[in-house]
Amino acid sequence: MHLSPSERRTSLEAFVVVSAVRVLLSLVPNAWTPKAMWRYLADNRIHGTTVADSTLAEAKAKRVREVRDAVYRASLRVPKATCLVQAISGWIMLQRSGIRVVVRIGVQKDSLGFSAHAWLNLGDETIIGGEGSGSRFSTLEPFQATDRLG
Repeated sequence: MHLSPSERRTSLEAFVVVSAVRVLLSLVPNAWTPKAMWRYLADNRIHGTTVADSTLAEAKAKRVREVRDAVYRASLRVPKATCLVQAISGWIMLQRSGIRVVVRIGVQKDSLGFSAHAWLNLGDETIIGGEGSGSRFSTLEPFQATDRLG
């Protein structure tokens, strides 16, 4: 597979971010994680830009594709890079580029029991975490930034 210089930089960035998120999530106490995660990831009122120019929209779409593909490639090389690790990593990388994305977490009960899934949305489009995640899982409502931890 041949990657352009931009794709190689994005792949390196993704490997570093996915690895860091994976380590950080393993160090944070589980009781603290859900509220803190929503506090910092789901409040999309304070981040993002509006894209009006078609050239900017094309650059934004290219960056989204590069990040999506790079996070996927990095997740194949980082042990236990779960859907949550991938969604948070994509969120970090795209937010740094000024692209408004939202981490969603959903749950479902099926014949195997309870399961949870995380994915990353750009508007109504799922860009990391699989198509149809929002319809297969009941999406949890995010905590607002004003919610208290603990």
